[in-house]
Amino acid sequence: MSSQPPSAALPPSPYGTLRASVRWLALCALLAAPARAVQYPGFLPMVTDSMAVFTIPESLQPLYLQRMQEPTFGTAIMRITGDAGDDVGTLGPAWSTIVRHVYSKQQPWNANSLLLSLSNAGLHPNPLILNGQTYQPRYEPCSAYDHYDWRWHPDINHRNEQINVNRDGTELSWWDVETCTKTRSWTLPIVADYGIGMGEGNVSNGGRYVAIANQSQMVVVDMDPQAPNAPPYPHIRIGPVFTFAPCSLDVTRPDSGRISHVSISPSGKYLTVKYRGLPLAGFSSCDTLCDMRRVYEVDSSLTIKVHNMASSSARCGSFAARPNGWIFPLKHADLALDPFDNNEDVVIGGRACPGSKLGRVVKVRLRDGLVTALSNPTNEPPYNHGSARAIQRPGWFYVTYSRDPQYQGFRFWGEVVAYKMDGSGEVQRFGHYHSTQSFFESEAQAVPSPDGKRVLIASDWLDHCGERCGVLGQVGTYVLDARENALVDVPVLQEPTELRLSSPQPNPTRDGLVLRVALPTGRPAALELFDVTGRRLAIRNVGLMGAGEHVVDLDEQNTLPAGVYLVTLTDGRHAKSTKAVVLR
Repeated sequence: MSSQPPSAALPPSPYGTLRASVRWLALCALLAAPARAVQYPGFLPMVTDSMAVFTIPESLQPLYLQRMQEPTFGTAIMRITGDAGDDVGTLGPAWSTIVRHVYSKQQPWNANSLLLSLSNAGLHPNPLILNGQTYQPRYEPCSAYDHYDWRWHPDINHRNEQINVNRDGTELSWWDVETCTKTRSWTLPIVADYGIGMGEGNVSNGGRYVAIANQSQMVVVDMDPQAPNAPPYPHIRIGPVFTFAPCSLDVTRPDSGRISHVSISPSGKYLTVKYRGLPLAGFSSCDTLCDMRRVYEVDSSLTIKVHNMASSSARCGSFAARPNGWIFPLKHADLALDPFDNNEDVVIGGRACPGSKLGRVVKVRLRDGLVTALSNPTNEPPYNHGSARAIQRPGWFYVTYSRDPQYQGFRFWGEVVAYKMDGSGEVQRFGHYHSTQSFFESEAQAVPSPDGKRVLIASDWLDHCGERCGVLGQVGTYVLDARENALVDVPVLQEPTELRLSSPQPNPTRDGLVLRVALPTGRPAALELFDVTGRRLAIRNVGLMGAGEHVVDLDEQNTLPAGVYLVTLTDGRHAKSTKAVVLR
């Protein structure tokens, strides 16, 4: 580890230099001793060493609704979506091949964590609402609800309501998904063709304000007017429409670049606008234009205007000398209140400034553009996604790191990690996500529960999956659970001291006949399958697998007829048997 702090300065380049307003003390703190083990109230003992390197272990795909212990970090992990084609409880005919949450910046749990919404792509029911604790399917869509771009209301008093923009982008509404009732509605003054903040925004933390936008306009809606601003709802309070001037991402092409998304800040005081830019004239890369952000302010009348920064604020490249709202560029960022800085509004995301030596996870204060690195750049793999959706656990930001094979040997490789927002580098390491991330839907895009004790991930479970992997092209949803009771009744993996044969999981089964066997030695052992007449239908020489625990599927092709079967494991000295029921 270098004894020199990471520098905020950029080497000479055609893009200019980064200004030196990054706080020296915050950077020095990142180079202190690795975070020590900390027992957080309500959490399991967590791995908090920020410098340790862990390889991704071979880990079997969790069976549906069967908790396992995460082998490296000791949390619990569970798959909460069934196999493609299986019934979705009593709600519908089939789980899709792609079942996942929407995005890392969209909270899947409601405010009291008792409901959980997932997309069951292309099949009914879609979306699907599960019990947020047991993960059993609970609700199908309300028939009259034009469900399009939605967010759970963050206030526990409105916990079963979703804030939604309809498919035509003309109406903002609140819907109670338990009673299937529209509780509030607003006709929008602009067409919000990408929904709330153009699909990636969030409402303010109390659920009062929301930004609605399209490619040329944006507006703020006060969904819960209060004195002295206005009478309460059903009084309609919508601010003046703001029309974007040419975005001037390139001085030679002032109209270049498009809006990517808009979001209101947690306090409702600011808006951030993320631009989707173009390469500078004469350059093949996009400099900082792909991830440029501009801050706007919202006054008491909901009027929007550019929020100017101090001239010394840290920016990047061709924007280093542009104080009129522009801030340090970040990718896949989310907005939060910073409890370590008087609840200032901040945006946190992946460093997107070419040549910068900061760590890859960066916090920017919206009031003045102050930059603080949260991570140490030493042996750090690329940042993929981030989430500040644990709004009931302020001060923590959750990061999904790359699992690209070229970064094997880097710390945080293929991991989900929570960072403390204070710049100390303190972390909680939740687990590996075991996804190839080879297409968009298979990206893990970790998002925490409101209290931050659980993390939802998407995975195809085809990376380091041992003897039980997922299916190519299929994506399911998993929960990494760090609650203090998460491992109750979860078996701890140990070297077997005797012959053991588990009951099939699940039992009855519709898909395969999966059993776990434990062999204390490498002596010959056989796993045999018999029908009710005693006729042997299959035999597998499992002794060749060696001592240890193994998973064996005796019906990989799903050819067994429905019926009752007997499975026997023997090593010539001892025998274990179990009954299996196959449904078709």
